[in-house]
Amino acid sequence: MRVKRSPPGRSGAAPCGAQPPCCPVRTSFSTKQLTELEKEFHFSRYLSRARRLEVARSLQLRDAQVKVWFQNRRMKQKQRERQGLAAPLAAAPGSS
Repeated sequence: MRVKRSPPGRSGAAPCGAQPPCCPVRTSFSTKQLTELEKEFHFSRYLSRARRLEVARSLQLRDAQVKVWFQNRRMKQKQRERQGLAAPLAAAPGSS
């Protein structure tokens, strides 16, 4: 029976144990980027594709990074609301 082993010097390189190309590099947002993203989130919890592209361009991010940031921020808000730490935000426009 053959056992798969990591090449030397690669152990623990990726959190899932796979080779590094499988995992994207974690984005470190600057203070300016976070401030602008939080402002956008406060204004609207959901962005249209056009607005997401505009925000991404202005902050020098990829639209996928903005999309994932908003998904994560909505989940964070939902958890805070469940724990009673944050008042619920106003409903998004168009939702009933």
